[in-house]
Amino acid sequence: MPGLVPLAANYTHKKEAYLRVAGYGATKAQIINNTAVSSDPAMDLMQTYLQAEGQNDCPILTGPNAIVSNVSKICMFNNDSSILHGDSGGPSLAKGKDGQWYQVGINTNILPIAEWNLIVGLAEDVSFYCPWIEKATKNEVKCQTFEPVDIIPE
Repeated sequence: MPGLVPLAANYTHKKEAYLRVAGYGATKAQIINNTAVSSDPAMDLMQTYLQAEGQNDCPILTGPNAIVSNVSKICMFNNDSSILHGDSGGPSLAKGKDGQWYQVGINTNILPIAEWNLIVGLAEDVSFYCPWIEKATKNEVKCQTFEPVDIIPE
C-alpha cells in the first residue's frame, strides 16, 4: 500500500548508526536526582536523529549491572536530543538501500544516566514481534526484510 511505512523483519542494528525518531513528546528535559524531568510539550510533530545500539552493544541493557534486561530493545542516545515523555508509541526508522524508510522500533521509555549526563531512549525492536504481528493480523501485515544504509542526520 502506498504511503505506509513497512515494518522491518530480521533487522540488526549496526553499532552507533543513526535512527530517525518522531513524536509529540516534551522538547526539553534535565536530570534531577536521577530522574528525567521533561518540560515544554511539542505543539507539532517533532523528529530528530539518534545514535543507536542493539541489545548486545548497549551497556545499560547487558551485563550484571543492566538497568533493563530485555532482548527486544534498541538503545538510542545523542548529547543534545532524545525521545522524551510523550514520545512513547512513536516510530524509530531506518533507511533502506532502496531509499525507503522502515520502522525498526517503537519508542517506549527513557533512562536518565546522571553520571553520563545523558538521557537514553529505548525502543522495542519491531522485528522481535514480527511473528506475532503477522499471526495476529492473519498476514494482513507482513514485516519486510531490507538492507539498511547509514543515515546522515539533516
